[in-house]
Amino acid sequence: CKKLLLEMDATDEIKNKCAKIIVDNNLTIFHGQMLDVHMEISKEVSLDDYMQMISRKTSPFFYGALGIGAILADASDEDLRKINEFGLFSSMAFQIQDDIIDISKDMDKGNTFASDIIKGKRTLIVIHCLENSTDEKQNELINILDKNNNSDEEIEKAILILNNSGSIEYAKKVAREYLEKSKTALEKIDLSTEGKKFFSDLSEFMINRKY
Repeated sequence: CKKLLLEMDATDEIKNKCAKIIVDNNLTIFHGQMLDVHMEISKEVSLDDYMQMISRKTSPFFYGALGIGAILADASDEDLRKINEFGLFSSMAFQIQDDIIDISKDMDKGNTFASDIIKGKRTLIVIHCLENSTDEKQNELINILDKNNNSDEEIEKAILILNNSGSIEYAKKVAREYLEKSKTALEKIDLSTEGKKFFSDLSEFMINRKY
């Protein structure tokens, strides 16, 4: 990365701006990863905790790359701010869709089916379910999440609890809300019609994808 910056055909000012994005985002991602590890250990996770974690662990990969591209294209500070917003909101929709794919048999995340349940992760879907279910269903779900070596029947039972609580549909709704926020930010960017369509289609793909 350092070598690429040094060899970049750009002014020192632009190189420094790009370097700052890389350093800042590395620190943010590190913090997000630590939050993720802490959440796996503590088990006490709120919706706000989850949103903060994905905004730090996942989002910088998106808005960092977009930000560097915008700087190289000589975007204004206001456009850069809106580009960062677009990257933040669309990537949060991406991560929530990732959680949905993980427990959907008609989709393929590319790794073990229901890996989040097996690891006992408190995703947006799980947190919403725990906050909106009866004590009995909460305990059933927690027992499965906190158990090692779940059987296929237990995994199916956990997914059924998540589905019956309306938590999967809730996650789809939240992902769609973040998508709409990203499009609002996109519309305010000084970008060609063709460019806006490209990024709009990209953000739609993020929540419509099945892999």
